[in-house]
Amino acid sequence: MSASKRKRPYGVRPPKEVLERLILEEGKTVEEIAKMFGVTRSTVYKWIREYNIPYDDSRVKIKPSPELAYVLGVLYGDGCVYRGKCYAIILKTKDKPFAETWAG
Repeated sequence: MSASKRKRPYGVRPPKEVLERLILEEGKTVEEIAKMFGVTRSTVYKWIREYNIPYDDSRVKIKPSPELAYVLGVLYGDGCVYRGKCYAIILKTKDKPFAETWAG
């Protein structure tokens, strides 16, 4: 991409304080920040590393447990995970009482 077509001039990035506020206080994702500044996600990750901003892009911290093992077993045996605009977990079973325990 030529310099004239870039949405932001090469090398220009938000100050550390702005990036920290967006990530740590406002909870913005790398994708949201990339769209805000007209850059790629890779560029935002680079800024985060260069500024030494603590960032963990995993949304859920999962600890092993018997309950988790059970849920994963059910999902593996009778369900599927679909990703469109968001994730969906689908459970197909003919055992109505069992399915009702999982219904939200």
